[in-house]
Amino acid sequence: MARLSLLTRTLIALFAVGVVPLAIVSWRLIGINREGMTLQIIQTHALAAKSTAERIAAFLASRRSLADAIASNEMVAAGPRSTVSREVLQNIMEADPDVAAIVLNAADGAELIRLQRTDKSREMTFLLANAQKEPFAILQGEQEMFLAVRAPLRRGGSLRLVTRAAPMIDALKPQEIGDQAEMVVAGPAGEVKFGSVQSLTGFPPSMVSTASIARTSGSGSFKMPDGREVLGAYSPVGDSDWYVLSRQPGEAARVVESGMRRNSALALAAALLLGTLIAGITYAGVVRPIRQLVRAQRRVAGAGNVQQSGDEIKQLESAFALLEKRISDQEELDRIFLGRYQVLKVVGEGGMGTVFRGWDPKLQRAVALKTIRLGAAQSRDERHQLVQTLVNEAVTVARFSHPNIVSVYDVEESENGAFIAMELIDGVSLEKYLWRHGGRVKADEVTLLGVAMARGLAAAHERGIIHRDMKPANVLLDRNGAIKVTDFGIADLLSELKSDSGLIFGTPGYIPPECVNGGPFSPRGDLFSMGVILYECATGVRPFEKGSMAKTLRNTLTLQVPSPRSLNESLDAEIDEVILKLLQKQPEQRYATATEVADVLDKRVRERALRWSFVWPATVFERPAPEQQHAAFVKTRGLRRTMKLVGLR
Repeated sequence: MARLSLLTRTLIALFAVGVVPLAIVSWRLIGINREGMTLQIIQTHALAAKSTAERIAAFLASRRSLADAIASNEMVAAGPRSTVSREVLQNIMEADPDVAAIVLNAADGAELIRLQRTDKSREMTFLLANAQKEPFAILQGEQEMFLAVRAPLRRGGSLRLVTRAAPMIDALKPQEIGDQAEMVVAGPAGEVKFGSVQSLTGFPPSMVSTASIARTSGSGSFKMPDGREVLGAYSPVGDSDWYVLSRQPGEAARVVESGMRRNSALALAAALLLGTLIAGITYAGVVRPIRQLVRAQRRVAGAGNVQQSGDEIKQLESAFALLEKRISDQEELDRIFLGRYQVLKVVGEGGMGTVFRGWDPKLQRAVALKTIRLGAAQSRDERHQLVQTLVNEAVTVARFSHPNIVSVYDVEESENGAFIAMELIDGVSLEKYLWRHGGRVKADEVTLLGVAMARGLAAAHERGIIHRDMKPANVLLDRNGAIKVTDFGIADLLSELKSDSGLIFGTPGYIPPECVNGGPFSPRGDLFSMGVILYECATGVRPFEKGSMAKTLRNTLTLQVPSPRSLNESLDAEIDEVILKLLQKQPEQRYATATEVADVLDKRVRERALRWSFVWPATVFERPAPEQQHAAFVKTRGLRRTMKLVGLR
C-alpha cells in the first residue's frame, strides 16, 4: 500500500489535533439552549449575592465587635471625659486607620467626648449631626461613604463608631456577574443603603418583598409589572435587617447564547484558516525543500530525476543511500590536492578567497593554504602576470624569517586563481579574539600587541614590503603565545586588478587619510592602520567607523578622535600618546618608522616584564564571529561623495 505524502500526513495531523476537537466543542457549545444559559445566570447571581452578603456581614460584625469592645472598656465607662479615656480612644484610632471618628453620648443625648481625624473634622460634624439612631447607618461623605455603628455604654449613654465603608462597597462588585448586572444593599423599608443604583424601581416587587420578609437566600426568574423578565437573587446580611439584591435582564441569556454561537463559529473558522496557513508554511519550509534536496541528491548520485514512489522521507533516505554509495565508490574525493598539498578542511573564508588546513607530504608538515580568486575577466597571460607579482612578493617575504610575520612557503597558480602555502597558526585572528573578549583587551595586552605588530612591520619595511591592509583579521594569535602579521604583499597583487587608477585597495576605517585622498601608500600608512587597531583594542571602538563607507572615509579625513584614555581609564598616558601619534592625519606627524614605535613600546614591556598569554574563554559556547570588514577598492579623488565597493566574493 502506497504511503501518503508528507504534506498529506501533516494536514491530517493538524486537523486531527486542532480542528476536529475544536469543532466538537463548538458544536456542543452551540447546542446549549437558552434555558440552560438562564439557569446558569441565576445560579451565578445566587452565589454572588450570598457571598457578597457574607462579606458585608463579616465586616459589620467586625465593626460592631470593635464598638462593643470600646463601649465596655472599664476606663472609658468609668470616666468618658477623663484623660485616660481619651488616651484609650486615641490609641484605637491610631491602630485602625479606617476609623474616622469616635463619639460618646450621655443618656440624654448630650455629647460627652468626640475624637475625629483632623482631615475629616468638618465632614464628620455634619454627618454625625444628621445620622439616624440605628445600630448601623450609612453616611455619605463628600468623597466616600462611612459606616456609623452604635453601641450602648456600660453606665448609660451610647457610643458611635464611624469607619470607612470601602470594604462593603468593594464587596458589591463581584466579577462573576458581569457589567450588565446591578447589585445593591437595601433596608427593611425598601430603601437603598448603597449600591449601583439609587432606588429599587428596577427590581421586581415580588423579589424585593420576599427578600425583606423571608430573611433567607433565594434566586430565580421574576416578572416586572410591564412583563419583562428579570433574573436575580437575594440574600440577608447576617443578623442585621439589611439584604443584598442582584438583578440582570432576562435577555442576557439570549445575548450570551448568541455571543457563544458567534465566538464558536469564529474560533472554528480561525482554526481552519490557521490549519491551512500552517499547511502552506509546512509545504514551503519543509516539504518543498525536502523534495528539492531529494532531486539534488539524486542528480549528484547520478540517478537523474526519475519519479519515486513513497513519501518524501522515504525518497530522502533512498537519495542518501545512493549518495553514500557514490561517495564510497569515488576514492578521489579523499585525495583532494592543491598542487602537491593535500587539502584537509576549510579553516575560514573571506572576501579574497578561502583558507584551508593542508598537509605537505613532501616535508611532512601542516600548512595553511590560502586561495586568491583572480576571476575570469583577465586572459591567461594577464592572470599569469598577476600570479608572478604575487610570487615575487612571496619570494621576498620567504627570504626572511621573523617571529612576528607568518612565514610563506610556496605560491602556485591554479585555474582562475592562485594559492599560497604558509605557516599554519594554531589559534585565532585578533578580530575574533576581540569579539570573544567583549571588544577590547587589557592595557598591558595593548602594549604587547603593539610591540609585535610594530616589529613585524619594521622587518617588512626594511625589505621594501608594505602591507597595505593592516586590520585585526590580519593579525593572528597562536595558542603558544606568538603574535604574527599575515597577508603581506597580497594588496600588491589585488591592486593590479583595478581598472580605474582612482581606486585604492584597503579596508575602510583602516585606510590612512593620505590614501583616501588619492596619495600613494607608504610605510607610515601601515603605522596609521596599526594605530586604528590599537585604538580598537584599547577602547572597543573603531574610531572612524560610521555605518556607511562614505561616512567612514569622511571621518578618516576629518574626525579628530577622542583620547583612548578618555574611554579607558586603565590605559597609561604613554600608550595613549603613542596611539594618538600613530593616528595623526599628516604622515610626517606620525612616527618615522615602525622600529621607532617598537622601541617606545618595548621599553614599557621590559620595565613591567610583560608577557603575552593567550586567553580563550572556555565558558562561552562557540559561535561564529560577526562578519568582518572586508578589504575593498575605494574610489578616492578627494572623496567627492563617490565611493565604490568591488565585489570580491
